[in-house]
Amino acid sequence: MTANDARSLFVARSNGDVVRYRLPELWPEVCVHVTDKLIVRIEVNCDSSTLGVIDEHGILTLHSIP
Repeated sequence: MTANDARSLFVARSNGDVVRYRLPELWPEVCVHVTDKLIVRIEVNCDSSTLGVIDEHGILTLHSIP
């Protein structure tokens, strides 16, 4: 789970999806399927345009967020 710029909350799910929620309403904005592996860590850059994901094997992948 990562909060970014006080307007978004990113939540990684066990099925490989990452969901961005708009704060303070907790309204889901974007759902991105990033991997079929278990997500260990997520990080987002300062303008919420790129998502970094580390999976259970330690592989880092970067994803553009629409």
